[in-house]
Amino acid sequence: AVEAGSAGEAEVTALGLDCTPVKAQSDALMEVAAGTSDAAKQKQYLVAFLQFTYAGAPTIYYGDEIGMVGGDDPDDRRAFEWGKGNEELVTYYATLAAVRNTYSALRTGSVEAFDTGNTSVLGYVRRDNSDTIVVLANNSASAQSVTLDLSALDVEADKLVDVLASTEFTVSGTTATISVPARRGVILVDDNAVETITVNTTALAPAFDPSYVIAERAELEGEIVGNEIIAEVPVIPPTTGGTGSSSSAPSTD
Repeated sequence: AVEAGSAGEAEVTALGLDCTPVKAQSDALMEVAAGTSDAAKQKQYLVAFLQFTYAGAPTIYYGDEIGMVGGDDPDDRRAFEWGKGNEELVTYYATLAAVRNTYSALRTGSVEAFDTGNTSVLGYVRRDNSDTIVVLANNSASAQSVTLDLSALDVEADKLVDVLASTEFTVSGTTATISVPARRGVILVDDNAVETITVNTTALAPAFDPSYVIAERAELEGEIVGNEIIAEVPVIPPTTGGTGSSSSAPSTD
């Protein structure tokens, strides 16, 4: 039995159904989502990095690119939260996409895995007739160092540049020591192969700019309570013909 007036009091719909189990599940999912750890959020950067630098076409479930949270189905079907996203994460996804579009090897090149000598860092070379790219992905919560033997990787370069952060790494002989940021990665190319990466941040604004939050922009005839819009929805009666069926045909009067 549910104690009257308690937080778990049954909500009875017009059909007389007890919605308490559904409401309890929804509340539990919201609590789980709200408690998403910082570590889990940081791992998303690494997931995106792997998606855009490994073989295959990156597939993004809507909301991932802005950092939306959610529990198990159906909580993973929330509406897209315009204006509430993580600007840094949105820009990171856009930058990865721009890099992938710029370097063909990241889209259709070979994938040549190699031992980085560091159990926290995954390494592979993406290569085609146009580009040779060394990719390092760090699955650690701290920055990691990797020493590359470029001759063993069949990579020629006097200097390597991470095209994500524009960080330069000196090549001494045929080796280069690379610092890979925590839960992130580096996309290394020869400094003579660096291309300009352009991201249209203005076009990204609807994902994180608060002015795009629907409660602040909607011109509805209703009342805004907190973050919810309580609006009156007009009821349009159907046009009925002589047989009682509805018709959507426009009037000829």
